[in-house]
Amino acid sequence: MRLRGTLRELAGGEREHRIEGATVLELLRSLEARHPPLRGWILDERERVRRHINVFVNGERGGEATAVRCGDRVEVLPAITGGCAVTELLVGTKKGLFVLEGEPGGRFEVRARAFAGQPVDYAMRDRRTGRLLATVTSPFYGPKIFYTDGDPTGEWQQADGVALPGGGEQALERIWVIVAGEGDGILYAGGDPGVLFESHDGGASWKVNAGLWGQPSRPHWQPGGGGLCVHSICTWPGDPDRLAIAVSAAGMWLTEDGGRTWRRGNAGLHPRYLPAEALTDENAGRCVHRVERAPLRPERLFMQFHGGVYRSDDGGESWHDIGGGGLPSDFGFPLALDPADPDSAFVIPLVADMDRVTPGGHVRVYETRDGGARWTARGGRSAGHRRLPDRAAPGLRARRARRAARALFRRHLGRGIRLARRRGELVDRGDAPAPGLLAGHRLSARADSPPRRPRRGSTLGRCAQQPSPGSSPCSRQRRRRRAPPPGSRATCAACSRTGSSARSRASPRSARALAPPGGPDRRSRSQAGRLARRARRACR
Repeated sequence: MRLRGTLRELAGGEREHRIEGATVLELLRSLEARHPPLRGWILDERERVRRHINVFVNGERGGEATAVRCGDRVEVLPAITGGCAVTELLVGTKKGLFVLEGEPGGRFEVRARAFAGQPVDYAMRDRRTGRLLATVTSPFYGPKIFYTDGDPTGEWQQADGVALPGGGEQALERIWVIVAGEGDGILYAGGDPGVLFESHDGGASWKVNAGLWGQPSRPHWQPGGGGLCVHSICTWPGDPDRLAIAVSAAGMWLTEDGGRTWRRGNAGLHPRYLPAEALTDENAGRCVHRVERAPLRPERLFMQFHGGVYRSDDGGESWHDIGGGGLPSDFGFPLALDPADPDSAFVIPLVADMDRVTPGGHVRVYETRDGGARWTARGGRSAGHRRLPDRAAPGLRARRARRAARALFRRHLGRGIRLARRRGELVDRGDAPAPGLLAGHRLSARADSPPRRPRRGSTLGRCAQQPSPGSSPCSRQRRRRRAPPPGSRATCAACSRTGSSARSRASPRSARALAPPGGPDRRSRSQAGRLARRARRACR
């Protein structure tokens, strides 16, 4: 039995305990009898496991009545979020690792962040022990693997042995993936250049798999666009010696003796990007993008290839093309399976290898429920699926356009620019006039649309024009050095229209401040004339 967190401290700091019993309840009773400080922490007064405590038997959630046998491993750990039924999502970004939690189908919240400012390529939690592992590729110090048994925001420990054998001409570029093995404490990590690491102590130390690293054909392996990377590792449920890995672009490799010897598994793959005479060459690039194994039918694997979707029913020995039954394109990268349905698979097609965008500009997931015979797009309302948005919502597009336009004009014209809420119009408030722009002049972000008359009572579109350089202000504005008080009338020199002081954006003093020293030149007069004509049209 293995304890974590506070429970480990109450048990004298020991991580593992050898206890005898036929059920989980008997084990917990024996544990409390051996360590009295644990009384009441795991079992309540009714001798039931507290709801904030999780018990796993060989990686599967168990209860008080779960039967155990000699050699079984039992994990007892506090629930991550207080025992609630939540989903944990680990997101690796270029700015660190983010731990999100939320209810399935609901809203997710960021609970923790680690490795701030560093690129995190992959992260996973070992369900058997609860340990978090993350791969970090520093642009200065290279790739590393870190692990923690506690709070993600706390201290992480660096794993040992994450390096290539010395004396070679290659260097470790990146760790792409970490996968839990079938044996006790076994983990696998795939990296670039085409290296497979294995750990037998839960990720604390690693070593290079010598069988794959010493392949005689390795000097002829060709890297893909992302490098010579081991990106897919498929274990065989219940058999720790059988393993299938995908190397881009060295194809599929299979082992049945725990990684001591390897053989290829590329029969049936047809790379359309290679000439016909190169197809017989085993070392020619077989660019595999993703491989997943069906847990309930281990001999079945699905593959997203560089131009093709394939399925294998013999453990990866041979492959059959299944990408022609309804997919708009058989090129893509993501691939996922339903662990409860060995006939299911999900992909997101892209147009082509030379045009890596979604067809029609719509992100759409395609699924099959019959092993690839037919593919259908998810999102149909009749099926009760949630639809991915075909395009941005109008309100979202408007907000994004306003923010982009505001940032653009403020960068080039000054911070006195504000963005109106209709028709994408920009209005200078006059509090910080920008050079070359009349205070209060209205600019339209859509030159192809004619100005429309504003709604009654709206402040948008009201006359905010001030006299252009070289022109004289009206008599009322000449007498007033400041803006008219509220309720008074003001006349615009550009269009001779009167309005309340709320429509006047700046005083004549601010307008004269925009005039160049020595009076307007010919260029400024012509520009002022164009602006005045535009203002008259906008005020009509």
